[in-house]
Amino acid sequence: MQSSGILNASKVKNAICRSKMLKRSSGIFFLCLLLISLGGCASISHWFKKQSSPPTAEVLYQQAMTDIRHGRYVLAQDLFKQIQDQFPFSPYATLASLYYADCKFYDGDYEEAIPLYEEFIKLHPANKFVQYALFQEGSCYFNLMCPPDRDQTSTHKVIEIYERLLNQFPNTPYKKEVLKRIAIARERLAEHELVVAHWYYRTNQLPQAIYRCKYLMEHYPHTPAVKKAKVLLKKVAQRQAFLKKHKWYWWYNLFN
Repeated sequence: MQSSGILNASKVKNAICRSKMLKRSSGIFFLCLLLISLGGCASISHWFKKQSSPPTAEVLYQQAMTDIRHGRYVLAQDLFKQIQDQFPFSPYATLASLYYADCKFYDGDYEEAIPLYEEFIKLHPANKFVQYALFQEGSCYFNLMCPPDRDQTSTHKVIEIYERLLNQFPNTPYKKEVLKRIAIARERLAEHELVVAHWYYRTNQLPQAIYRCKYLMEHYPHTPAVKKAKVLLKKVAQRQAFLKKHKWYWWYNLFN
């Protein structure tokens, strides 16, 4: 019985020792976890701190150019605007103002792009991209040209801007395309004069019809509309002769 009591006491003692060791091991384990967690938090905090630093003008510019190449013009506009606002004295700011106009152009917002190109030309007259800006401004007006029976303000601007480009940069690489577009614009203006002349003819305003035909032939002599204007002039002359012959001419002159 005595030996049995000694054995039980020994077992109890061993159990108590094992319990203390487990507690000590658990404490060490949780301490290690705590240290690892603190280290991880520090790393994560450092990462977020690094990520939250504002992007440079170069980073924004490169991202914007990537967006342009992929046709994401609205996203590129926002980035170029950000460069101009946050880094106005950066060398990227000048290019950003030009490419901001390009985003408007390629997105089809020609009327919004025009003043942006004009501003770039005004603020950076010695910049090497001025001739490009002039070409693009002319391209905006070229895309805004109306049919011959509508207002031709944009058509006149095409010729004005492109002639300015040729005068400032006689050897511009855009010369061939510019001359082609000027010819198209002049043909459009000639067609417009012909439309107006026909309207005067139909409404029996014959002197005005003659004036428009002659104006067309004088200002746009190398356009296909000249041949049609000559045909119309013959019709006008025939109508005048008819009215005079039938003694209605004085009535016509009275109301015209």
